[in-house]
Amino acid sequence: MYKMNFSNSDSYCGLEYMSPKVQEAELRTEEDFERYYYCLYRCLPNEKNDFNKRRNQIRISRPELVIPFGNYFILTGSAACEILSTYYYSLSLLEDYDDEERIYYTERYETVKEKHRRSQSLDVPINLTEGQLGTDNKIEFYVKEAIINKLISVWEPK
Repeated sequence: MYKMNFSNSDSYCGLEYMSPKVQEAELRTEEDFERYYYCLYRCLPNEKNDFNKRRNQIRISRPELVIPFGNYFILTGSAACEILSTYYYSLSLLEDYDDEERIYYTERYETVKEKHRRSQSLDVPINLTEGQLGTDNKIEFYVKEAIINKLISVWEPK
């Protein structure tokens, strides 16, 4: 997690970046889960949409790859890979996006598949979670660099 904070006796202003894997590791409340879920999928877990319906179908079909969290759940292993790769693949096909965005989502799709393949090819396979598979290490690096190099500014609210 990368943070910059400014505070004085009258106000507080801060900038915080938390990757999905960090957010996942620090889940304490359902509100935390909703923030984590939104950063992965740009929707809330209780929204009525086809994506959430598909994710729930995966949960039902593979209960051994589910980590319960209050009223919500986290997928692991091939279940996490399936939902994330489906998500990124569908984004890569959106005609509303320009070529650069579609290429990015195609790369994310391929990265998720490769991370999962590598985690399963170990002597003792590891079932990575949605947060572990869904974290873009390049974004983590670029955000950290932008904060350290003061390319992202934090100012005092007036």
